[in-house]
Order: sequence, then structure tokens, then C-alpha cells
Amino acid sequence: SIVMLGKWAFVGSGSRLITASDDFTGRFGPIGPAGKNRMDRGDITFEEFAGVAVGCTVLPGVVLPEGCCIAAHGLVSSSKGLEPWGCYVCAPGKEPRLLYMRDAEAVKRLGEEW
Repeated sequence: SIVMLGKWAFVGSGSRLITASDDFTGRFGPIGPAGKNRMDRGDITFEEFAGVAVGCTVLPGVVLPEGCCIAAHGLVSSSKGLEPWGCYVCAPGKEPRLLYMRDAEAVKRLGEEW
């Protein structure tokens, strides 16, 4: 599994991008025959201008759409509910909550100027 970062994508200090994790959904958690433990694996993609603030955790298979950002200490377990240029609070067991929409044109303009 890989992590792909688009142009101007960002990862805040102390954040974790996890591309593989034990699968705890079964009766016995990830326990299985030697070398056969169940794993949840997947790429992580941050499209252009997307990112996470300080202390976030991003789990396998997540795609952050263009310009999407996650507020500090968020847990991003799927891409469901994330729209381009939205800034979200992501808490365990809850749907992402939109804080505001970012100004796509202004952000892109700044990217070109730098």
C-alpha cells in the first residue's frame, strides 16, 4: 500500500497515515493461523491542496478530495461524506461535520504565486 500526495497537499505534525491495520471485526479479532491474520490494507490519497491538521489519523483506503481538509485530531476512517474544498471535523463513529467551504480560487491563486 502507498500514500500519494498531490501538489500542495499537507500533513500536520504528529499525524498518522496508516495503510495497514489489523481487522478486529471477527469473533476473535485479528487472530488467525500463523501469518494469516486478517488485515485491512489500502492506499491513502490526498488530492491537490488536500490535507490534515495536527494529530490526525487517516486509515487505509481514504481519498481526500481536492482541497479537502480535516481539523486537528480528526480520525478519518473513510472518504464517505468528504467533498472537494470542504473543511471537516472527523470524530470516531460519527459522520464528518462540515465546518466551512474553502475558497478554491483563492487557494489555487496562492499556489501559483508561490
